[in-house]
Amino acid sequence: MDTINLILTKEQAPKIDFLNEVPKHLSQITFSGISYGVPTIRGNLGGFTVSISDDKVRIGKASLTKYFLGNSFADMSRSSIEQAFAKMSDEIHLPISKGIVKEFHFAKNIMLNNEVGLYLPRLGNYGRYRRLEQPNGINYTITERVFSIYDKVKEAKFHRDIIPQLYQNSDVMRLEARYKKDIPTYFNRASITVADLYNESFYMEVVNDWYKHYSRIEKLKKIKIDMQNVKGKKELKEMGVLALIEMEGGKLQFLQNLLERYKKGDLTKKQYYDFKAMVEDCSTNKLLTIDDELMIELNEKVKEAVKFYN
Repeated sequence: MDTINLILTKEQAPKIDFLNEVPKHLSQITFSGISYGVPTIRGNLGGFTVSISDDKVRIGKASLTKYFLGNSFADMSRSSIEQAFAKMSDEIHLPISKGIVKEFHFAKNIMLNNEVGLYLPRLGNYGRYRRLEQPNGINYTITERVFSIYDKVKEAKFHRDIIPQLYQNSDVMRLEARYKKDIPTYFNRASITVADLYNESFYMEVVNDWYKHYSRIEKLKKIKIDMQNVKGKKELKEMGVLALIEMEGGKLQFLQNLLERYKKGDLTKKQYYDFKAMVEDCSTNKLLTIDDELMIELNEKVKEAVKFYN
């Protein structure tokens, strides 16, 4: 469990005077005054930003794992998530378990046999999600969610975070599902409370959803340019398409080139979709393609990570 944003309203803690009581327990006060016409106090609590008004307390913009375990690498079990929020409740003297979750990130680290950068180009598209390449990773984005895959060690070094000894000389891929808005609607619930985050049923639902995101990402195959596989005109034509895909830098680059030609008007809509469908068909031909060994390794390790959901 990584980044958390939550809100506690007067309804969840009716007997507590937020503006007078909560600031006493913060490690630092960073603002006290009027914000958007409302008396507001802001401060810090173990790395979290806390914003207090008369009727609500907002806590967020920090990693729960880092807050509780001192680094952002460790996987948090359900019990450690519960303990982390219990610690927060004790420190800020609020019933945090009743808080409403506005955003949360769920992630797992995968220890790999090779550099993370070797795996990233083999991860293709994912449905309606936009595939956005980052310096050390890939973000699959849609309005309410992001599924991010990146080199965790490089990210930690960039932010000058603590890297536990276990990971210092390792190749670590981070797979992170970021639930950013409309979370209850997505999980078909009236609301999501802090207590839900360590409830076994909901936690399993999140783990399964995290795995669903990964599973739906296309794993690009290796192309076998081998005339021994050509038995007729159909295979010869498909072999030619695959050879052209290789020449243009692989499937993702080829599809991007097609899209640019379509946007410029060099291709009609029908031509674009016909060519795209041909590329998709050829790229999954079992006689002309094989599974990539790096993707086989990654798939196995992600499946293994799902087994230990508690």
